[in-house]
Amino acid sequence: PFEVDISDAARPGEEIELAVRVTDAGGNFDWRDSSPFQWGQYTIPMSHGFGGVTGRVRLISCDPVYVDDIYVQNTPAITDANVIATIRNTTGKSVSRNARVLVMAKSDVDELNRLLHQGGEVDFITPITFQSEQKDLQLEPGTNTVSFRITAPNAKLWDLDHPNLYVADVGVEDGTNGMDRAQQVFGFRWFAPDGIGTNAMFRLNG
Repeated sequence: PFEVDISDAARPGEEIELAVRVTDAGGNFDWRDSSPFQWGQYTIPMSHGFGGVTGRVRLISCDPVYVDDIYVQNTPAITDANVIATIRNTTGKSVSRNARVLVMAKSDVDELNRLLHQGGEVDFITPITFQSEQKDLQLEPGTNTVSFRITAPNAKLWDLDHPNLYVADVGVEDGTNGMDRAQQVFGFRWFAPDGIGTNAMFRLNG
């Protein structure tokens, strides 16, 4: 996916119009390759015009220090996992923040979201499978990586008959103030080869 920072154009309190356009400058709607050509300052490679905006377009508003990406890495200890978060600092200076991760069953998160969308008072507490926090992290300008080790011995495993899913919710906080957060869906599982050289097979969860 493509990502464009429109912070300079979208200011709080102002009304703007956001337009997303895909341009086939060569106009080549043929299965045969066209030739590369120059379009202003851009060199357009050989391509076809059978494309467009085929997925969702999202507008994301976040703090100048925000969670840019979350990668959940499974391990041979099936109910353990590594959460690797990329935190981007756009302030131009080093800042101190707390980072925390919450792991919850996706079914519980979905139920909470359903109740919130209905409106009114919500009497539902999402059970926490795992939580951890790192305090007073020094985040340098640009990209920073923060890792958490998840240990959830009571987590339900993902398999073909029981595709149990969880949500890793990573947040960046300034003291007690929540500044930014993002989520990643994953399952506790492990794939590995077994019996190599004799009766080799690929096993799921041992």
